Amino acid sequence: RHIRAIIPWEAWSKMLGQDYLSDFINLRVKHFLNMRMLVPRTPSTLKLKNRDSKELRQTKFLPESMTIEDALFIFNDNVAIVSLNERQPTGVVIEDPATTRMMKVFFEDLWERASE
Repeated sequence: RHIRAIIPWEAWSKMLGQDYLSDFINLRVKHFLNMRMLVPRTPSTLKLKNRDSKELRQTKFLPESMTIEDALFIFNDNVAIVSLNERQPTGVVIEDPATTRMMKVFFEDLWERASE
């Protein structure tokens, strides 16, 4: 059981703040929730990847040609999409097994193409 995520890390950390992210990571680890995460390759995500084993995470890097602006989380039978629009951040959760299976297919394809 784990969380799959595609995150534009710089925008995500800017919007949520480092304290909140640290609390979230600590809470996730406390509950033994593993995460597989796809992010753009940046200096901060390279540092993040160095803490993967400690933080129950596997991080891979999206192809450089791929630009993402919003975050996607896949967990249980849910897909959460978070718009990181600074003026009006918005999130939606879709609780549907079929939608979740479809998004897992897309995630796994990207995971295979991502670099370590």
